[in-house]
Amino acid sequence: MPQAMNSPSDSQQVAQVLGLLHQLTVQACRSETRQDLVFRMLNDTVALCGYDRAVLFDLVGPRPALAGISGQVDNNETTQLAEDLQALAAAITNTEETRIISAEDVSGEASRYEELGASVGGLSVLWLPIKARGRVAAGLWLERWGGRPWLEEEMPLVAGLAEGYGAAWEKFRSVRSRVRSVVQWLPASRERRIGLGLSALLLLYVLLLHPFHLRVVAPCEVVPRRPVVVAAPLEGVVQKVHVTPGQYVEKGALLFEYDSRVARYEMKVARQQVQIIESHLERARAKAFRDDAAMSDVAILSHRLEQERVRLRLAETNDEQLEVRAQVAGVVMVERPHEWEGKPVRVG
Repeated sequence: MPQAMNSPSDSQQVAQVLGLLHQLTVQACRSETRQDLVFRMLNDTVALCGYDRAVLFDLVGPRPALAGISGQVDNNETTQLAEDLQALAAAITNTEETRIISAEDVSGEASRYEELGASVGGLSVLWLPIKARGRVAAGLWLERWGGRPWLEEEMPLVAGLAEGYGAAWEKFRSVRSRVRSVVQWLPASRERRIGLGLSALLLLYVLLLHPFHLRVVAPCEVVPRRPVVVAAPLEGVVQKVHVTPGQYVEKGALLFEYDSRVARYEMKVARQQVQIIESHLERARAKAFRDDAAMSDVAILSHRLEQERVRLRLAETNDEQLEVRAQVAGVVMVERPHEWEGKPVRVG
């Protein structure tokens, strides 16, 4: 008996997956910068295969270099998480195949893998090699947490996406990777050594006989040793920022203040409401001595008075937080403080 054909819904689902695969590949190839491509690989791939965290490694060099982590703007390689991830990537025995990584596949770093898994309630990792010109240039480390496993049926789909990412990665190969490709192109080890030796001698000759005026400008980033994040204590509009980037402040120094008009108005209204309800309550209590039916009004007004007093305390608390001051002494790190003035902010 012949096998039944797939239902229309199955065909539509396959078409949607293929369309998404095509879309991700085209968007990756249209990336204008390497940073843009890295961001797409880390954050857009989740639309094709769900995961909790993606990590990209640049594999050109003696050790894997951290290129980025999903959901993070800055690539800080000095954190403990970055060190653990780079150590795990360096311990992978075979980086050229798309496969599911377990603790046994990272020889010598199984304890790091188990600690990382314990911190997320169960870890399953998919390794996705990104090849440029037939060689592994980068690797995607895709994590699923909470005991959700990767399945073998997902391998062909993500492997097809890796081909498209490899084509896009080829546009932004670094100078180091291009030099390595030239060295690997040499026909044999003896000829390779001779060619490298002659190139080194020629470079040394040029450096010794030709004067160069060298000026090096390198980007840098100032990272706080023990940062203290200043969060917005309440919703409102920032009226004025009183500090500048790099300024040293003492504990208790004024950092910024809110526009006080709304908070002061709410506190004024709350006080008036408390006074009005208190006067109504006093009249209801006096009336209750002569009219038993007025006792119900006393209970209702007492409840309303308590509500308004809570509202007044909240307004007074907000008024006390209109000026945000430094919790500790230190150096202020803020970008473009004038742009915060007049900007609405939410708690946190």
